[in-house]
Amino acid sequence: MNTRLTQEYEIRLPFVGADSESIAMPSLAAALSNAGGIGILGNAGESALTTQALIQQVKRATSKLFGVDLRVDDSPRGPVTVDAHIGVCIAEHVKLVVFNSQVPPRAWVDRLHAAGARVWMRAISVEQAVGAVAVGVDAIVVRPP
Repeated sequence: MNTRLTQEYEIRLPFVGADSESIAMPSLAAALSNAGGIGILGNAGESALTTQALIQQVKRATSKLFGVDLRVDDSPRGPVTVDAHIGVCIAEHVKLVVFNSQVPPRAWVDRLHAAGARVWMRAISVEQAVGAVAVGVDAIVVRPP
């Protein structure tokens, strides 16, 4: 199939896996990428070190494009995603990062872009989508609240 998504992301099929935080683990993300779409690795509040290990598992299972989902939010233990998560994505040469919950800081988007990654935002409102565009994300994924 030839679509804007398949052309811009050099994939065979125009589908992207859901980034369900506790379901989209390495095997599912790799399987979707190997099938010709874009698998998304969910990140259910994992530490940067665990996130790196999960990314490496996906990389062992596929050489195809996959993305990493990062939640911009606070938990009882503090921020869910921190600068170290961005550093891991850059160090592991992740080519697609999908943020959700809140708009990421522009500095994260800029760092990822400088490293050659594309950045998406799962937005639940028009205001959130506008904010994401303002910090420079490449695409908005609309999702219900």
